[in-house]
Amino acid sequence: MLIGLSGTERINAADANRGGRFHCPSAICGGELVLKQGRKTIAHFAHKPPFQCNWTHGETSAHRLAKIAFHDAAIKRGLKAELEWHIRFSDSTERRADVMIWSPTGARLAVEFQQTNITIEEIETRAFSYAANGIEQLWIPVTKADFWNNAKSIGEDKWKIEKYAPRDFEKWISGFHMGREYWMFDAQSGKMLIAALQDHHLYKEAFNSYRDGEEVFNDGGFYKSKRYRNLIVQGPFGIEEFRLKFTSRKAFARGAYRWPGGITAQLIKGT
Repeated sequence: MLIGLSGTERINAADANRGGRFHCPSAICGGELVLKQGRKTIAHFAHKPPFQCNWTHGETSAHRLAKIAFHDAAIKRGLKAELEWHIRFSDSTERRADVMIWSPTGARLAVEFQQTNITIEEIETRAFSYAANGIEQLWIPVTKADFWNNAKSIGEDKWKIEKYAPRDFEKWISGFHMGREYWMFDAQSGKMLIAALQDHHLYKEAFNSYRDGEEVFNDGGFYKSKRYRNLIVQGPFGIEEFRLKFTSRKAFARGAYRWPGGITAQLIKGT
């Protein structure tokens, strides 16, 4: 985590001094933290063992970089923003937004980055909690280390990755945007990508088989893959090139996925 508490004050790990005493900002946890700083790592806090905390798993260096980059871009634009902002919903429930942004009118936007896989139940629980408490939300996947290995240029600043296996939460985020374009944080460049998932088709050869002693001919041809997609991306673009747009919509569901209603945020490229 990037933010700890020194006494009652929030402190960024990048500004903390070695030898200080820090603890977890979670009101449910409050455990002791250890400061991690070095030339090859982004400064952050880690829980001192033993511990049990909901905010200690699934965070990579790329995830931390994404949070810092988005937070700093919001500050430069004159918006109020905080890293790792905890919201207490009840005695037993709280959420920690990767970045919380306040609009000039006071509306709250929770920006969530995701790189390691989580279950659909987990992401839906977070999303519906935000919606139920009037918090606008924006979900952004973070690319994996091998993301560009199979990318082919199909035009200026435009790339195609065939036979792309989207992570479950990435399918959910694509659905969150009604199957249209969504946005990814490129861990390699530290910039943003405009992304869209398209159907991927596989080819099956025609073949003969036997059923109840009779020969059956099976037609070959192309069929839509259940596992793979084609991913089209544009960019990378600087975070400063995007603007926020807010949309109101009703809750909806498709197959095994559910999405909350309320105010949702989109990124729009342009001035």
